[in-house]
Amino acid sequence: MDQVSPQAAIRRGMERQLRARREAESKGSKPIGWKLGFGTPASLKRFRLSGPLVGFLTDRTSLQDGATCQIAGLKNPRLEAEVAIVVGTRPERANSHVAMPLITALAPAIEIIDLDAAEEDLERILVGNIFHRHVMIGSLSSQELDVPLSALSVSIRLNGLDVQRGLKPGLEARRMSDLLEHVVSTLAGFSEVVEAGSVIISGALSTPIPVGPGDQVEVRVDPVGQLAVKFA
Repeated sequence: MDQVSPQAAIRRGMERQLRARREAESKGSKPIGWKLGFGTPASLKRFRLSGPLVGFLTDRTSLQDGATCQIAGLKNPRLEAEVAIVVGTRPERANSHVAMPLITALAPAIEIIDLDAAEEDLERILVGNIFHRHVMIGSLSSQELDVPLSALSVSIRLNGLDVQRGLKPGLEARRMSDLLEHVVSTLAGFSEVVEAGSVIISGALSTPIPVGPGDQVEVRVDPVGQLAVKFA
């Protein structure tokens, strides 16, 4: 069997993923934004990607700061510290000159994924919404909006103990406007737009940490803010 190119796998996976998003909306889910994943140099090289993968977020998987997250049934739950970009006005086209003024705020974010580290099929990864299970967006910050990811500092405490400081190894120094432009450009290829009020989570700033029932985690993304979550 001929190997499917990354471009073909991404197109098929995105078409199926966006169809699932529309079906979820028809059943009452409210879209809240988009997510990025597989954006480190190692992931881009491994999957022969030109940029991060894009997934979607809805209110059905959204949690409030300090909430208890139910992870029963997840095979390999992991927590990722991220940053959320808040979009103010619908982007009309994808370029940095348009994207930069559209970022109205940043916020700390946590994503809970059910990681399958052995999965190599890009289409299946996208259809599964890049392992997404839950998202938490913190208080908004309007300071230093268009910073590179490398300018952020991450610390994670698990059950009162420091388990991680600094950024995920190999993290790209992309600016927030670059991430927004990438999402806008990717979605434009599927006749989708980034609506005003949407949030875009950056992808993991930290190495994903395993979590289980009873765990309590505090995440700080400086200089943006902090979040806390409990697991059951």
